[in-house]
Amino acid sequence: MKEFRGTIIALVLLGLVIGLYYGTNRPQEKVEDKEVALIRFEKHELLEASIIYPDERKLHLKEKEGVWFVENKGWKADNSMVNRIKHQLHDLDARTKVIDAPQNPTRYGLGKNAIRVALKLSNDKKIDFLVGDPNPSAVSYYMQLLPGDTVYTVKKSAMDYFSHPESSFRDPRFARFDIKDVQELHITDPHQKIVIEKKGVESWRAKASDLDVDHAEMRRILSKAAALKALRFIDQQEGPISYGFSTPQLSMRIVLKKEVLVLELGSSFAVGKDQQAYYRLAGSDTIYVSRASLQDLIGLDVLSLRNRKVCRIQSEDIIEIEGEIFEGVKGTAIIQNKASEWKWSDGSLVSGSTPKRLANALADLQALSFVAFEKKTPSAQIRFVTSEGEKQLFIGPQAESETDPEGNSFPRYYASIDSEQYIIDAHVMRVLEDLIREQGRKTEQIRKVEELHERIEK
Repeated sequence: MKEFRGTIIALVLLGLVIGLYYGTNRPQEKVEDKEVALIRFEKHELLEASIIYPDERKLHLKEKEGVWFVENKGWKADNSMVNRIKHQLHDLDARTKVIDAPQNPTRYGLGKNAIRVALKLSNDKKIDFLVGDPNPSAVSYYMQLLPGDTVYTVKKSAMDYFSHPESSFRDPRFARFDIKDVQELHITDPHQKIVIEKKGVESWRAKASDLDVDHAEMRRILSKAAALKALRFIDQQEGPISYGFSTPQLSMRIVLKKEVLVLELGSSFAVGKDQQAYYRLAGSDTIYVSRASLQDLIGLDVLSLRNRKVCRIQSEDIIEIEGEIFEGVKGTAIIQNKASEWKWSDGSLVSGSTPKRLANALADLQALSFVAFEKKTPSAQIRFVTSEGEKQLFIGPQAESETDPEGNSFPRYYASIDSEQYIIDAHVMRVLEDLIREQGRKTEQIRKVEELHERIEK
């Protein structure tokens, strides 16, 4: 038993010796754990940034009138990458100072394989440094200010993006524009051409069909184009490949206030479950690979874009409403919006939220469908006045109710305004009923007060 115990002790001691040997002889990074301020500047002071790769490739980013470009490539720069340079470098501190063989920069990736970065600031100050390798724990990067031979470690996020592909500094939004600047849109596919022009604020009209186009639908279509992001750039086309542009699937001509963009959709293809396509801008030799999000505009039915807003007003623009119901809750009510307060026709204040609810109901009223019907005696009519004039909404007769999958029935009404005819839900009718009930209660209250005065006088 004693011999067995001795063997165990011997094995434990041997393990300790081996561990001690490897622990003391394993190569380790020797650093001086001291933070040092390396780079300081204000973000707005950065004017230029050059990135020189080991193979002598170069990116030169420069600001011109508030817009950043990759000047030597003729690209518009990706603002997020420019902002990353500013944010990560403007107050960069060293995490540690390397003291283990700093005279051997190749050991830290700071030799001939280093990436060189040169910054130019508005005060004519220049900052140069080398980007090296990640440290053994991969949470920091080695870097070296130039001129100088001191090697530092800095946070990974300050350096790692410099080794990203060149295209990561290129603006991926190749059809970027402000939707508010669009004056006209032409959508052309092999079978049709749709032209939609701006008529006013949030007002659009399709030329050939002379239909009012829904503003939300226009925003949806234009946003699809403005949001396109290149997944890949093809600057030099190889061979006679047409990429589908000999006969584009779709062309969008976007007329802006100061320029015209023409965007073409070429061939589409699948990448896994993702559908992608080739795009091209008129006047550019670059082909962009992006998601095929414009494909659903091929064969677009212009009627699907029809403006479903019935009254086409803003609730806050209404200054007077006169409503009358001819069946059920019969009666008439007149209210006026004076200095943001709703008042009855006699000048007394309308308590509660019903006037605001009715104004909102008129502004938000949407057509469920477009129909033609024979005008008969309406169920109700609402006259509303804005600074641009007055309009009359006729409601009724009642249309076929809508039934949901659970069997609940919802009343609907025929409605017309400005010669347009629709089917609408019953919401505006129900709010008008509430207002007329309130008018009735007010009238009854006045009657009781008058009767009381008469009795007192007698």
